[in-house]
Amino acid sequence: YRINYDIENWRRIASYLNSENYMNIHVLNRAQIIDDAFHLMVTGQLNSTVFWNITNYLLREKNYVAWYPMFKALEYLSNI
Repeated sequence: YRINYDIENWRRIASYLNSENYMNIHVLNRAQIIDDAFHLMVTGQLNSTVFWNITNYLLREKNYVAWYPMFKALEYLSNI
């Protein structure tokens, strides 16, 4: 199931992911956050700015598992 936080918690998550400490969140949880945020954005339940702020951290991400939901999101976006 998807988790939709209130806007303040989404901002906190984005801030933490974009900090030096992002690896303190397990890679599976990082992947799930991206997946949840994307699906909530697509269904209009989350502002797209929040999603893109969350994904900014991927510039430093080296683990494929965390990148996978972003690849799927980009694939989806390329087909609409």
